[in-house]
Amino acid sequence: MMRLIKMPFKILAVVVMFLLSFLIMLGRLFSNVSSWAFGLLLLVAVGSAIYCVTQARWQDVAILTVIALMAFLVMVLIELGLFTAERLRDSLGDFIHS
Repeated sequence: MMRLIKMPFKILAVVVMFLLSFLIMLGRLFSNVSSWAFGLLLLVAVGSAIYCVTQARWQDVAILTVIALMAFLVMVLIELGLFTAERLRDSLGDFIHS
């Protein structure tokens, strides 16, 4: 009896799991491509901040530090979203196999 009750939810879970897998694949692709751009941005921001420290341009150092921190935060949030989606996909897989 419980199998019949769970069956529609398992079918829905399979569809959601496939959609999550597709979104995770796109997210990984975006993460890998954008990491090159964010890495270059961080390199330029840190290099410019070092130059501004030597020239005692403290306001520019603060601006560059905020830019570097925001770029790092964006990458961390992308990875956090991917980890959460992977965990949800794995939980749906466990539900399907139960």
